[in-house]
Amino acid sequence: MHCAIFALGWTKPGGCRMERCMKAMDPAVTDCFIELLRERYKQKPPPLTKEDAVRYTYFLALFQQRAVEHYDIVLEAGVDGLKGREIDTLILGRELRPAFYLEFKHDRDRTKIKPTKRAADLFSDVLKMAKISIANAEKFVVYLSEIKMRSFWSSGDSFKKIMTLEKGETLKIDQTFLENCPASFRKNVRWKDAACEVRVVLKENADEWDLRIFQVLSPGTFY
Repeated sequence: MHCAIFALGWTKPGGCRMERCMKAMDPAVTDCFIELLRERYKQKPPPLTKEDAVRYTYFLALFQQRAVEHYDIVLEAGVDGLKGREIDTLILGRELRPAFYLEFKHDRDRTKIKPTKRAADLFSDVLKMAKISIANAEKFVVYLSEIKMRSFWSSGDSFKKIMTLEKGETLKIDQTFLENCPASFRKNVRWKDAACEVRVVLKENADEWDLRIFQVLSPGTFY
């Protein structure tokens, strides 16, 4: 399956091809990503989908929209200050496109990990991204969850607000926020010395899954 291609390949003054200068979360790319996910889950029986499958589906959307070259993608990118921990993906910056970092998280139904631990892992990914202080780099967490997490996120504790935010809305995550969360959640969150705001740049719900893309803003560290 191929998504409609919106980047037409013409050249801007200065020689930069437009399809290589798209923003990190250009609507042409995210629309294609959603379409590809729908196609994947529509298969009968649906293929087993793990986190790598989500990541490579996003890459396919980038390629089909001619948003990046294959050599722009760096997997498991090292970042100073993360104590040996790597970021899932780095898309190298170009003349008219900043570099952007991506963490992918997929909560599938077929897992024995408890929902509270899975939610804490999402916040850990967000706070890990907040530790990146590279000038002009953009940071995103791509989160796909399946049916069993939907009821968990829909009610209850304050940290679940992250999934009820509408596109464009933000949530501040810092020590005060975490102190007001249940201990069973808080103990599983890593990178607690970091702080940030997250903004929803994509919100999409389907019968089988919920998709959010969060932009991580205002990096900072509390000591």
